[in-house]
Amino acid sequence: VAVGCVAGYVIVHMYFDTLELIKLIMGQESGGTKKTLVAVVDNGSIRPDATLALRCICTKLAERMGDTDVVGVSARHANRVDAAKLGGCKALVLSSPGEIAEMIQGGSYNHVTILPLFLGPSSTVTGFIPSQVKEIVRQTNGKIPSYNRLTFSMAPPLVPLCPYLQKLWAEPTSKKRSRGSQSEIEEIHYDDRIARTLCEGVQNLIKNRTLGVETCVLVCDHGSPSEGVTAVRNHVCSQLKTLLGTCVKSVKPCSMECRPESKYDFNKPLLEDALLEIPEGNPVIVALLFLLPGKHAGENGDIASIINTAKDKRTSLEVYVTDVLGLHDNIIDLLSDRVHQAMKI
Repeated sequence: VAVGCVAGYVIVHMYFDTLELIKLIMGQESGGTKKTLVAVVDNGSIRPDATLALRCICTKLAERMGDTDVVGVSARHANRVDAAKLGGCKALVLSSPGEIAEMIQGGSYNHVTILPLFLGPSSTVTGFIPSQVKEIVRQTNGKIPSYNRLTFSMAPPLVPLCPYLQKLWAEPTSKKRSRGSQSEIEEIHYDDRIARTLCEGVQNLIKNRTLGVETCVLVCDHGSPSEGVTAVRNHVCSQLKTLLGTCVKSVKPCSMECRPESKYDFNKPLLEDALLEIPEGNPVIVALLFLLPGKHAGENGDIASIINTAKDKRTSLEVYVTDVLGLHDNIIDLLSDRVHQAMKI
């Protein structure tokens, strides 16, 4: 594994005795081999630990995939971080499409697979990323031969609730015959790797802190103006509740924040309110539905501040918090799967 810089940006390269570049069919104009770049795109943060964690994810993904170059890209914000705090390589952001076009040209890539490091279909995934990709294509394709035009494919977020995609990617676990019929009914196991990662974090805290069945769990996401993102939060919460079973008292969803207008109340309850509603004497685990550290889920971030505020109001609160999800092997597995699944959509 080698970590290098193209046009000043961190790229993770994998080298083997024989290099066979991934061939992606989508958008391919000629019969030649595509030199592919995988771009893992997060929302971005003004804190360096988020960008450094994103780069660590890219290194792990490159190791998992073998012969593909992987780069971490933020939608916004990360370019405000001093490069000296990022190992001398400044963050790459979609909000500066010219810099990305330069990086792609410097690496001689002609296909880019976008991997959104997002749990659900936020406006950044459904609107901002596609619009910036169009601008990158516009800036790049005017500078390279027409037979080698740059093409893109884009994977869905980590928890797609689209029924078609769920069925396409589901794993058949068993078949059974329905009563009175010769037809076989296939039982489908839908992907629960995000919930299983949360479950592992919760169970580790229960074990290490010697917590009992009176423990309450709050699944906390950022909060979003998109109901589709909140639906993902509720879906993962339901999966986690099933996985934990009777070893905890309750498993409920909440959000860190939401906009003040009543039309966004689908995010509620907010974390602080949910903490204050925990029964007296019951410990609570905040299961973070966040992928990277940063201003919100990082050390002394917004989540920690909200918890401290709730403790000030009720000093008897006993609160524990799981780690962010991004560096867990399950997330690397998901991202690896999405690279290949992006070709099937």
